[in-house]
Amino acid sequence: MRQYFDPAVSDAQMAVLAPALMDATQRFDPVATRRILLRRGINPNGIVPFMYRPLDVRWLYWDGETKLLDEKRPEFKRNGFEGNMWLEARQRIVTDFDRGLFTTALADNLGAGCSNYFPLYLAPDITSNGARRESLSGRARAYLAAVGAGAETLFYHALAVLHAPAYRTANAGALRQDWPRLPPPPAAALAASAALGRQVGALLDVRQPVPGVTHGAIAAALRLLGTMRHRAGAHEQLDSAAGHFGLRARWGTRAHGTVMPGNGRTSPTPDLPGHLDVWLNDDACWGAVPAAVWATTLGGYPVLKKWLSYRAAPVLARDLRLDEVQEFTRLVRRLATLRALAPALDAAYAGGPAASVGVAPQPG
Repeated sequence: MRQYFDPAVSDAQMAVLAPALMDATQRFDPVATRRILLRRGINPNGIVPFMYRPLDVRWLYWDGETKLLDEKRPEFKRNGFEGNMWLEARQRIVTDFDRGLFTTALADNLGAGCSNYFPLYLAPDITSNGARRESLSGRARAYLAAVGAGAETLFYHALAVLHAPAYRTANAGALRQDWPRLPPPPAAALAASAALGRQVGALLDVRQPVPGVTHGAIAAALRLLGTMRHRAGAHEQLDSAAGHFGLRARWGTRAHGTVMPGNGRTSPTPDLPGHLDVWLNDDACWGAVPAAVWATTLGGYPVLKKWLSYRAAPVLARDLRLDEVQEFTRLVRRLATLRALAPALDAAYAGGPAASVGVAPQPG
């Protein structure tokens, strides 16, 4: 972005350095846009964390005055302050329900259609004396007052319910037709559900380390999952200089500015039924990835396969760094832990009242 805002760098040079910034479309004139932004100069606060795909947070230069980002989304950016958090949902789902993504960063549209993001808080306005506002409907406020709980508790309860397999199964037809309706439980059940929701949120927020899962002493059940090894076995040393970190097993390519996912390569893990080895190349793989974890979808995407497609060697034009290799292992362990929470999430959902009140999320 420093080069983009450097008038000594020509448009032609910029098109070589970052082609997507200079690709013209019917709604985007790259030359005119750059002229405007060159006059204004770079915004040092414009670089923000951005959830581009599920569990895939990157850095983005956000400009709210031009079409550099296609859509300005000022209402989204205004509420993207530090300490806020969001739930992603859709009003209608044509496939099995896999929404309910959690993010503490601004985020992209996920899957076909339009994602809606519901924040815990709204930015201050003239009525709030500079304080952030709770993003609650009138019915939600009345319910919380009755049970003596706060907005954050209700937010995490919603996250827990959306990830309970029993909720998704029981409401499969309704979830394809309209907003998720969430049961408002008694106070004790609400607190227990929210506690689980906090665990779900920590697992889905890749910017947040999770002790025992991604950092520290890894839980025994997770230690083998997603660890990288050489095809010849543990005795063979992995070496980045030898190309072992290059993701060349046909996971993705770039065509016309778009990343096209490939089939990649997986194989059954020897002596470990129900697990897969996910290959980087002919020599190295991430071993012992549970097949159910590999198949996990969130927001309309197969999480791990999508992550790999954007990091394939033909896309990045380089091998992976060690931290990127380790990040895939952490993703496997996050998703495995999330799946292991299913019985507890189902039990918390079943512990609510028999009759639930339909309360649709309220945007803004």
